Amino acid sequence: MKNKYLSKIQAATKIFKERKIPLTSREIVEIAMRRNLIKVNGLTPHATMNADFINEGIRRTKRKLKPRFSRTSDGKWKYDGD
Repeated sequence: MKNKYLSKIQAATKIFKERKIPLTSREIVEIAMRRNLIKVNGLTPHATMNADFINEGIRRTKRKLKPRFSRTSDGKWKYDGD
């Protein structure tokens, strides 16, 4: 059976590619939940999204790849591309 939900990072990438503007993790989670892209079990999915962005950046940096997400001066996240 195929999972119909995306990972939070996959959902965020899809949303950023469509919107092309910086967003808060809370905004990303709200959009993804409204569009039924992700399944949320916990009470603070936006905090998990923040952690996912940070950890994804750490993993990519260790592999000598450019991180796909960065933080703006006003605390929003932006997509820097693959």
